[in-house]
Amino acid sequence: MLTTVPLVSTVTGALDPGTPGEGMLDPEYWVGQVRGAVRFRDAVEAAAAAGATVFAEIGPDRVLAPLVGQTLDTAVAVPPEAQA
Repeated sequence: MLTTVPLVSTVTGALDPGTPGEGMLDPEYWVGQVRGAVRFRDAVEAAAAAGATVFAEIGPDRVLAPLVGQTLDTAVAVPPEAQA
Protein backbone atom coordinates (compact mmCIF):
# COMPACT_ATOMS: atom_id res chain seq x y z
CA MET A 1 0.00 0.00 0.00
CA LEU A 2 1.30 3.44 -0.89
CA THR A 3 1.32 6.21 1.68
CA THR A 4 -1.25 8.98 1.56
CA VAL A 5 0.96 11.28 3.61
CA PRO A 6 2.61 13.81 1.31
CA LEU A 7 6.41 13.73 1.43
CA VAL A 8 8.79 16.43 0.32
CA SER A 9 12.04 15.47 -1.35
CA THR A 10 15.31 17.10 -0.32
CA VAL A 11 16.69 15.97 -3.70
CA THR A 12 14.19 17.99 -5.75
CA GLY A 13 12.95 20.42 -3.12
CA ALA A 14 9.36 19.60 -4.14
CA LEU A 15 6.50 17.31 -3.18
CA ASP A 16 7.28 13.72 -4.11
CA PRO A 17 4.88 12.18 -6.66
CA GLY A 18 4.46 9.02 -4.54
CA THR A 19 3.90 6.78 -7.53
CA PRO A 20 5.78 3.53 -8.21
CA GLY A 21 8.96 4.04 -10.21
CA GLU A 22 9.07 7.78 -9.53
CA GLY A 23 10.65 9.95 -6.85
CA MET A 24 11.35 8.21 -3.56
CA LEU A 25 9.95 4.93 -4.91
CA ASP A 26 12.66 4.78 -7.58
CA PRO A 27 16.02 3.29 -6.50
CA GLU A 28 17.85 5.96 -8.53
CA TYR A 29 16.33 8.59 -6.27
CA TRP A 30 18.41 7.28 -3.38
CA VAL A 31 21.58 7.40 -5.48
CA GLY A 32 20.85 11.08 -6.01
CA GLN A 33 20.11 11.52 -2.31
CA VAL A 34 23.59 10.27 -1.44
CA ARG A 35 25.49 12.00 -4.22
CA GLY A 36 23.61 15.23 -4.81
CA ALA A 37 23.16 18.48 -2.98
CA VAL A 38 20.54 18.57 -0.23
CA ARG A 39 17.84 21.13 -1.00
CA PHE A 40 16.69 21.52 2.60
CA ARG A 41 15.47 25.10 2.33
CA ASP A 42 13.52 24.34 -0.86
CA ALA A 43 11.99 21.26 0.80
CA VAL A 44 10.92 23.21 3.90
CA GLU A 45 9.41 25.95 1.75
CA ALA A 46 7.57 23.36 -0.40
CA ALA A 47 6.18 21.68 2.71
CA ALA A 48 5.00 25.03 4.05
CA ALA A 49 3.39 25.88 0.71
CA ALA A 50 1.55 22.54 0.94
CA GLY A 51 0.20 23.53 4.37
CA ALA A 52 2.74 22.17 6.85
CA THR A 53 3.16 24.29 9.97
CA VAL A 54 4.89 21.81 12.32
CA PHE A 55 8.10 20.00 11.42
CA ALA A 56 9.34 17.02 13.44
CA GLU A 57 12.98 16.01 13.25
CA ILE A 58 13.38 12.25 13.47
CA GLY A 59 16.89 11.21 14.40
CA PRO A 60 19.37 11.07 17.23
CA ASP A 61 20.63 14.65 16.96
CA ARG A 62 19.13 18.10 16.99
CA VAL A 63 20.61 19.27 13.71
CA LEU A 64 17.86 20.27 11.32
CA ALA A 65 15.10 21.53 13.63
CA PRO A 66 16.83 24.88 14.27
CA LEU A 67 17.27 25.38 10.52
CA VAL A 68 13.51 25.18 9.98
CA GLY A 69 13.09 28.23 12.19
CA GLN A 70 15.73 30.06 10.20
CA THR A 71 13.89 29.22 6.99
CA LEU A 72 10.32 30.00 8.08
CA ASP A 73 9.33 32.52 10.72
CA THR A 74 5.92 30.90 11.26
CA ALA A 75 6.94 27.23 11.53
CA VAL A 76 7.28 25.17 14.67
CA ALA A 77 10.17 22.72 14.67
CA VAL A 78 10.06 19.86 17.15
CA PRO A 79 13.49 18.41 18.01
CA PRO A 80 13.82 14.69 18.79
CA GLU A 81 14.11 15.09 22.56
CA ALA A 82 10.75 16.90 22.70
CA GLN A 83 8.86 14.11 20.96
CA ALA A 84 7.29 11.64 23.35
